[in-house]
Amino acid sequence: MHDIELPMEGRLRTRYAGLTPSQRIVADRLLSNPEHAAMNSVQRLAGLCGVSAATIVRFAVALGYSGFSELQGKLRANMVEALVPSDRLVEHDATENPYLASLERDRRNMEDLARSTQVEDLRRAVEMLRGAQRVFVRGGRTSSSVAAFLGLLLTQLRPNVITLENAEIFSDTVSDVRSGDVLVAVHLPRYASTTCRVGEFFAARGASLILIADSVKAPLAALSDVLLSVPYESVSFFNSNVAAMAIANALVAGLANAQPYEVKARLEAAEEIFEHFEMHVLSTRKGERHRAGDS
Repeated sequence: MHDIELPMEGRLRTRYAGLTPSQRIVADRLLSNPEHAAMNSVQRLAGLCGVSAATIVRFAVALGYSGFSELQGKLRANMVEALVPSDRLVEHDATENPYLASLERDRRNMEDLARSTQVEDLRRAVEMLRGAQRVFVRGGRTSSSVAAFLGLLLTQLRPNVITLENAEIFSDTVSDVRSGDVLVAVHLPRYASTTCRVGEFFAARGASLILIADSVKAPLAALSDVLLSVPYESVSFFNSNVAAMAIANALVAGLANAQPYEVKARLEAAEEIFEHFEMHVLSTRKGERHRAGDS
């Protein structure tokens, strides 16, 4: 195996002798405390190691990565899922703008998503959503917001969509799950145990599984019919759902595009209901409001 395919520890073993003295200081620090590179900025890591930021970048390149961002991404993928939020909350460089850093992290997540997403997997997922007798959507903890969003929009596009929100009361809802049903599970670290149990239950009943997760390491990946991988790294203690929301948007757009006439009729029918119940408020001009239907 070429060392370019090895994890960081393997690359260090094969390339350590060729590192400069300063780069070896960084290597020793990462071997003893890999979380320092996974959770800190390049400037902060340089300060911890007593070297320059340029040395950190050159060290990453010497290991075969494109730069520090790729090295950090690999480390985070290996360890973040096992960390509790308090461990992920790290001290950042005081000169770093946390707002811009967060936006930049999400921008990189979206770039990574665009590079890695397989269009054919999205097509397969949309065909499963079209042909399903019923579609169930489940996401636990911080993934629940993505599941709720996706479930709401799918309800507007097709009948028989059920979002499984409360783990204590949805047992009756899934009692007759069978082949022909589809579960869309949003499953990002730390993986919610209830989502695992739901996915295993659906698979045992012969239902199909579309999984939105971080990677093939996700607990339900082996049971999934389609795996849509999304980056979730943030600059703080929480998961970023930006990429997962983008995948949800892509699924909805694909389904709407695949059956435009059915969707148009369903949306028009929904509009009448919105108007009847005065579901939305649209502002007209300053100081005036009126209720109207909206999407």
